[in-house]
Amino acid sequence: MIKTKWITNGKYFLSYQKIFRTPYGYHLIKVVEREIPAPPTLDEARDKIIAFLKQSKSSKLLEEWVGALRQGAEIVIHDN
Repeated sequence: MIKTKWITNGKYFLSYQKIFRTPYGYHLIKVVEREIPAPPTLDEARDKIIAFLKQSKSSKLLEEWVGALRQGAEIVIHDN
């Protein structure tokens, strides 16, 4: 991988290049710009948020249930 550093408007930018070979020949990939994706809108993220909240609530309830079972359990150790 080849890193190329250059300056534009006082800011540093890195350009990445990679050469690789496939059965179809040699290929050069050069990344010259990266964009940070925009955050999803509420409508786009709604299903993921709901699933996360349900999973979180389920985990909490499971921990409470297991804790209650442990408190009421009687543990007996038999030495042979």
